Amino acid sequence: MSLSFILALATGLAIIILLLYIIGRMGKLEEVTRTILQSKNEVSRESKSGKTGKSLENSEDLQGKELWDALTGKGGDVNAENIDSIRQRYEIILKKHVQTLLQAGYADSQSGGIKKNPGNLDSINTLRGTVQSWLPSEHCAVLYNSGYELANTDEKSDLDRLRMSIDDSIATLFDQVDLQFPRDFSQGLISSMME
Repeated sequence: MSLSFILALATGLAIIILLLYIIGRMGKLEEVTRTILQSKNEVSRESKSGKTGKSLENSEDLQGKELWDALTGKGGDVNAENIDSIRQRYEIILKKHVQTLLQAGYADSQSGGIKKNPGNLDSINTLRGTVQSWLPSEHCAVLYNSGYELANTDEKSDLDRLRMSIDDSIATLFDQVDLQFPRDFSQGLISSMME
């Protein structure tokens, strides 16, 4: 037998062994994928039928008005430990929602737009994902309108009046959800918009 024939035969056997190994690994990969898909399908079937693993006792999934009601004590059966945990993370959501309302009013006024009636809901991006935030209508209107008026205010007395209005609204919101009011928060927002 020639040397080239032996090399070709060895190469062919090596390729066949490699292919068998790859096919075996692909089979294992398919098995793992199938298991993952089955578990996801079971979870989605449970959530569609209303048998979710999460209840209000484990309330990481509260959104919008349901979240607001839970934090203000008007919500369902959320236990106190979970509410305290949610409340700690909610402060940043509340601050971003307030900031968004003020900036929307300011931007509309700067662009010459007409005053709008702001909605209660806003999607707030956080490190944990997007959260639907809900605030009472009267506070949304006060914050948006104050932002709108800030764009056209040069008088110190008007600026002080608007700052007090914003402070009152923010203080009420923070008080309703049992968070400490950050006294310098509105001043920082106003300063950043007026620059």
